[in-house]
Amino acid sequence: MNDENRKTILLVEDEAIIAMTEKMSLEKYGYSVITVTTGEKAVETVKSTPGIDIILMDIDLGKGIDGTEAAEIILKERDIPLLFVSSHKETEIVSKTEKITYYGYVVKSSSITVFDASIKMAFKLFEEKQKVHQKQMELEAINEKLKAKNEELIKMEKMHHETEEFGKIGGWERDFEKDLEIWTNGTFHIFELDPKNGVPKFPKPLEYIVPPFRQMAEEAIKRAIENGEPYDQEWKIITEKGNIRWIHSIAKPYQVQGKTQKVLGSFQDITERKLAEAEIQKQLAEKDILLREVYHRVKNNITNIESFLQLQADSIANPEAKKALLDAVSRVQSIRILYDKLLFTEDYHDVSIKSYTENLVDSLLAFYVLKNNLSIEKNISEFILSSKQAFSIGIIINELLTNAFKHAFKDFDKGNVSLSIEKKENIVTIIIQDNGIGIDERIMENKSPGFGLSIVKMLVEQLNGTYSIVNKNGTKSTVQFEI
Repeated sequence: MNDENRKTILLVEDEAIIAMTEKMSLEKYGYSVITVTTGEKAVETVKSTPGIDIILMDIDLGKGIDGTEAAEIILKERDIPLLFVSSHKETEIVSKTEKITYYGYVVKSSSITVFDASIKMAFKLFEEKQKVHQKQMELEAINEKLKAKNEELIKMEKMHHETEEFGKIGGWERDFEKDLEIWTNGTFHIFELDPKNGVPKFPKPLEYIVPPFRQMAEEAIKRAIENGEPYDQEWKIITEKGNIRWIHSIAKPYQVQGKTQKVLGSFQDITERKLAEAEIQKQLAEKDILLREVYHRVKNNITNIESFLQLQADSIANPEAKKALLDAVSRVQSIRILYDKLLFTEDYHDVSIKSYTENLVDSLLAFYVLKNNLSIEKNISEFILSSKQAFSIGIIINELLTNAFKHAFKDFDKGNVSLSIEKKENIVTIIIQDNGIGIDERIMENKSPGFGLSIVKMLVEQLNGTYSIVNKNGTKSTVQFEI
């Protein structure tokens, strides 16, 4: 046995000659031997000498603690193979040592070969014990991991159930190969079924879907099974307890070589959302009726104001006062036409500029008595404007056309007025042009614009637009703004 593999034995023997004899015999067999004579020294030596591999412990050690007591103390502190060596052969003595350690018991009168064999057997037992201990450690580590994993799974399952409950969601899986369908607790809860009774056999779940939606569901399920098509639908159901619910159903098929193996899906109870949507629609309908009534009353009030002004104008002989009242009537008229148009729109906020301005022009023509040889040309694009912008445009067109009708064709036998409105991208251009006498130069120089043109400029500024007026074979007014 080389020095690297040499095992160190602590020999505990109170008889010096016996100790010397056994030490010499053991060293001939390649062991390194340390001898002590008392149990106390044995305990101290094991503590101070880490290189000891095995202990040969005599039982009777004279005064002080005996071998069995020393062995118990040592083995509590350190896991080491220990052989009892004694001349005692009594059963009770041997039994006592076996309760302390199982590495063996050697009678002192035994030959060195027996000692050597017993020592080697003790090492083998120790190695096996170490292996078993290592396996136990590994198993404990695995058990701890499994325990932690199991706790994690329990926690995740609890969280899953709570999430399903909070979100009113349930999951399901239908396996066609195994002819098996699985539901989560959330799905049972949505259909108000007891999980203890198991998943209802397909197509039983379809019976909970209200007939108008059942056909839609059946067709979607058929496409999912036959063609692997996912679906995303909303169904109305009647639960096992007779309660009406709305559910959002999503499903995704999984196919292998063109054949659907299974379908995964989920249900979400969206009843509250549907009820809220229905309530919103009800409130919107009520507001729609109320708003139409408000617009109708506003329009009637404007019509009354228009009529009062007209009556007042008819009763006045003074030409200037009459003219002022008639101008006011035409301005009120443009507002009344706008409200009239808003009554027939869907949202009361937007209006067709083509319909609105054409009606406005027709009303102005009817309001002013025009000569038969005066022609009106309209070229108006179709697009939508907000009621706020339409209001400003109506007043602007009213003022510019009124000016043309009243002033452009003095002493003319015939004349022409054109109105053009077009929209390119987000720019609206309005052009009103006549072939009359042209505008007074003082007005062109903004020295005396008049009340009507002052209103036009104010409203164009409100639109963040531009306004220009030029004499070009008559008068040409151009308004541009961005929408």
